Amino acid sequence: MLFGGETITQNADVVMFVHREEIVHAKFEPSMNAEAKKEGGKTPWTIWKEKMDLIAGKAVVYNNKRRGAQGNKQAELVFEGDVMTFRDVS
Repeated sequence: MLFGGETITQNADVVMFVHREEIVHAKFEPSMNAEAKKEGGKTPWTIWKEKMDLIAGKAVVYNNKRRGAQGNKQAELVFEGDVMTFRDVS
């Protein structure tokens, strides 16, 4: 919960939160020595790495508007860690 969260939502027209799934998914990296699954012969680490490649640099933007629809918007963003900035892909 944000400090002063109620005040923020009462006074702001839009409150947005950015969720980077790659940060959460990285915490569940399996061992590289795990055995391959029978379906497709891929190891859990290979499956994990393929998903990491798909979600790298992407974000989900959660918005809460005072007027209009609420919900999620999938944004194709690139994260530049050296300057702590998100930028649009296009």
